[in-house]
Formats: sequence, C-alpha cells, structure tokens
Amino acid sequence: MQLYFQRNLTNVNESASLRILAARLGLKLNFKVPAPNWIKWASAEEGSHMLNTDGSVHDNGNGFGGIIRDSLGNVTLAYVGSSHKPSVLFLELLAIAKGLQYAKEKGISNLEVNLDSSGAINIIRGPSHSGPERNPDLRLKLTKCVAPKYATSVC
Repeated sequence: MQLYFQRNLTNVNESASLRILAARLGLKLNFKVPAPNWIKWASAEEGSHMLNTDGSVHDNGNGFGGIIRDSLGNVTLAYVGSSHKPSVLFLELLAIAKGLQYAKEKGISNLEVNLDSSGAINIIRGPSHSGPERNPDLRLKLTKCVAPKYATSVC
C-alpha cells in the first residue's frame, strides 16, 4: 500500500494535515505550495461610494469594521468596533448598519455595499427578495464578495 501511494501521489497540494498523514505513513511526497490568488479591489461606479464590511468572532474578541471609499478609491471613512455577542452574522449586520449610519451622517446617498456574508444578504433581502437592491429610493447595491482560500485580502 505504501509503495502504491508513493508512486501515485507525486504532486500533492500542501496542507498541514496531509504532511502529518504522509509522515505517519512514511511517505515522501512532493508537496506543492499553492500560488497566492491576488485580489484587486474594484472601485465603485463614478459618483458612488463603496462600503466594504466584515465581522469576526475569535477567542480573543469579537469585532466588526468597515471602510467607505469614493469611486477613485480614496478613503472617506473607516471604522471598527467590538461586541460581546459571539455571532458572526450579528457582527456582519452590525458592521453594515454602522456603515449605513455613518454614510447617512456624511451625506452619502449612492452607496454600494460589499460583504462576504450570504446570511446577512439574505436577511437584508428578506424572504421575498424585494430588499434594498430593488428599492431605487435607497440606491443601495448589495454585492456578495467572497475571497478564495489563499487570498491576501478580502472585501
């Protein structure tokens, strides 16, 4: 069995668990390190602003934040916060709510919102999917932004 694996597993994507398994089985494999998948921030449409938000839950604290940029990529506003609630969805929604509040205070009315939470998007859209992106009065565009596993930055 060991000989079979040794001959047939020549190039294997690197991961800690595969390295441990190979060591336990006495296999000498060629691990290939995946190349980073670079992601470039896409600016908002001309005359618009873009809000990028995120929330996270960790052992050492829960937080959220966001950044509002103009169509040239210039930072208009950035914010961070924390919460005792251990819910990523709650923090994602809080990040969006705070960003919308700050945008309103700054007089920004044409805003694109980018986030990485399908749950938050579904809550905002509601069960009938007649959410803000279909309401021209809000002029709010929701975009799901998901980064690949090896990205160095996320939306």
